Amino acid sequence: MIVEALKSLRPGAQWSLNGDTVDGLVWLDQQQSRPSDAEIAAQVAALSGPSIEDVKTEAQRRIIAMTGVADIVSCLIKQMNANMRANELNNKLATGGILSADEQAEAAALQAYAVAIKAIRNKSNEIEAIVPIPDDYADDSRWP
Repeated sequence: MIVEALKSLRPGAQWSLNGDTVDGLVWLDQQQSRPSDAEIAAQVAALSGPSIEDVKTEAQRRIIAMTGVADIVSCLIKQMNANMRANELNNKLATGGILSADEQAEAAALQAYAVAIKAIRNKSNEIEAIVPIPDDYADDSRWP
């Protein structure tokens, strides 16, 4: 796994690994210059720390919790139902209808719901782009 990750530093380069740690790395390529220790350390740190998948899982956990359901399927169903209801309210307006006070409040709540989900997704994208992903990626201070 370490050798595969390090190939991105010098595509096509030849590495060997004696053991399971970075201490066992051997540079075999005579055609390219060896990456610096700092480059290797950064790449290995990215491997050993949290992954993009970990961040996506945290975002999913937060969206599920926000929707108040227990699992991803129920969460998706709730989001689809909210989207359908928002479409119904938009269609009423588009055809010249007027929303009641209750419908206006419902439309505002649905919009806030969509904004909150988008904020979690956007924050997930931001955290995923950090190299290496910070160990405290799941800390509440990092999320909306």
